[in-house]
Amino acid sequence: MTARRFAELAAIAGEVLARPTTDTVLDRALCAAIAPLTSFASAGLASLEGDGYFRVTHVAGRLTSARELREIALARSDLDRLVAVARRIGSLHVVDGDHPLLDELLAKAAIRETESLVEGWNPATLTFELVESWEQEVGAILFLDQPVSLGGLDAEEVGYLDVLAQLVGLALVQEHLRSRVSAQVRILEAERARLAGLLAASGDVQRRTALLEVLQTAADAVTTAGGFARAAIYLREGDSLVLAVTSGVDPVEAERLHTEGPIPLSLFAAVMAPQMRISRSYLFRHRAYPLHPDLARRMSVPVAEHVADDDAWQPEDTLSIPLLEDERLLGVISVDNPVDGRYPDLGQIQALEFFADQAAIAVGQVRATEELRRYAETDALTALANRRTFEASGAEALHDAQVEGRAVAVVFVDLDHFKALNDEYGHLAGDLALRASAEALRSCLRARDLVARWGGEEFVALVTDVELEWARQLGEAIRASIASSVRAEVGVEASASVGVALAESAETDAPDLRALLAAADVALYLAKQRGRDRSEVVVRRQDGTVRHVP
Repeated sequence: MTARRFAELAAIAGEVLARPTTDTVLDRALCAAIAPLTSFASAGLASLEGDGYFRVTHVAGRLTSARELREIALARSDLDRLVAVARRIGSLHVVDGDHPLLDELLAKAAIRETESLVEGWNPATLTFELVESWEQEVGAILFLDQPVSLGGLDAEEVGYLDVLAQLVGLALVQEHLRSRVSAQVRILEAERARLAGLLAASGDVQRRTALLEVLQTAADAVTTAGGFARAAIYLREGDSLVLAVTSGVDPVEAERLHTEGPIPLSLFAAVMAPQMRISRSYLFRHRAYPLHPDLARRMSVPVAEHVADDDAWQPEDTLSIPLLEDERLLGVISVDNPVDGRYPDLGQIQALEFFADQAAIAVGQVRATEELRRYAETDALTALANRRTFEASGAEALHDAQVEGRAVAVVFVDLDHFKALNDEYGHLAGDLALRASAEALRSCLRARDLVARWGGEEFVALVTDVELEWARQLGEAIRASIASSVRAEVGVEASASVGVALAESAETDAPDLRALLAAADVALYLAKQRGRDRSEVVVRRQDGTVRHVP
């Protein structure tokens, strides 16, 4: 090899090792592929692009500019055909210009004939060197054209061009590695930002004290830091999943989803099959698995067009992340519509799983707190509110009703001769009678009315929007319902005395809860004094006196 050629190869190798921009190396290499270092006046490099076609990216010598040659596109399959019919001169491939395949490719690949610099050269002839760029795959084609003489290629020039192609391949490999590293850095930075957002959201979730607040904060975090535009959280209730909250879903659609009711676990299992599992989550791809129409309706499949790209997220796809507590399913975070339109990678899924773990801990803590609160506020035997809860909630409800000008009444109920019932039939029968009485009382009232066990065999209720005649009917209904329920549930005869106290309508000097309770106690005393098993009604006047209503 001549000293000049050797020096040029050494200089290019040095540039490759110095890792400058790839374009700098490729431009230098193409200049080294033409005269006076070779017997060709023109050279071009066609690189393999993402769509599977080779397109010209760099040129040197007499060829038209690369921008004008960009319209030349050679499919990989057509390159294989060219290689199959080419004559080999060392590592060079030569397809004679009169070969019938070139006539086809002149039109199909838009390959242009170049002018001939020497007489006797067919300008349609293709001379090229394959450039291996990654894992011994052809990543580019080095085209050589317009020979300056017909003297032919000697072994030294062929060897020189072979080494030159290898250096070009090495430059492309470095560019590939740089691109991969850069992409990985971008991915890691995005994952770090996503994880940081989810970590911050985890702290926010942990600070919430109400269950729906915890769940809404978690759903909003997924749509702001988790990489998905839509999220829904379902909680398990028995053998079903009940929609709790949504984020990124149209309010009208969210309301419709809530009215759909619970989703049986057996139906939801269609998007959480073992073969869909990635880490601890489940990626449902509708192209691989059918989506039950009923489940699609209940899960709110977004309205969007399908994408032809196999790696693109489709409208029916969904990612389900279980909420687990000691391997027990608490619920599911269901997400769809990724902001980048692509399927999540393992890192993103595991970041969401970490966040789901924190959300599950918060859900467990809130539920434990709510259970303690219910225990403190509820009578264990009857499941009604206890006296402390009634006094606190009743005072607030009474105030709100008075501000809104709504009529209010307090009802006292006492089971007659309850001690005798206990003594004759036992305490178990007494407990059953109390439970039956509680259910009877609750059945006579509306959902908005407040009812509680006052203590022992006494019950109390606060009712609003009540008139005098309705109060009379209510007292009698409660008395009759308790007698019937105790008879049916316990098998013994029992009765109850009922006292109802209405507040006299007034904008000022309205009675407080304690005053109304005292008036209801007066009415209850009258019912007992007049023989029990009856109801009495009184009205508390503005001056604090109580008037009996016959």
